[in-house]
Amino acid sequence: MLNKVHLELLKNKIDRGHFPKIHPHFAGANLIITDNPNRKFEDGDILILSEFAGPISWLIEQLRDIFVEKLDYYNKFKFYEEIGIILTRTLNDKEKDLFDCLNDVIAEVEANWN
Repeated sequence: MLNKVHLELLKNKIDRGHFPKIHPHFAGANLIITDNPNRKFEDGDILILSEFAGPISWLIEQLRDIFVEKLDYYNKFKFYEEIGIILTRTLNDKEKDLFDCLNDVIAEVEANWN
């Protein structure tokens, strides 16, 4: 139940545009978020190259903190992989903007991890 409250607060922040435009880029558990087309990565990594790397990285950290009690050494790779798949799909949809992308990630993570 607590996760649901935190997710609603997170959605409200996003809908109001209260998220950082500049934020350190996320890299961990085989997921790399960057705006650098020359960023090195390994086979098996999911590389998300986006001009919105800062806000997306911020969102991933927020979700990690919300779901910290459900994540462990083994399933964290699945958690981040799912986020990478969602991001790949939504960022490739030309009809979606940053707000749509962030909200899609929240909705699918909420459905899969609550």
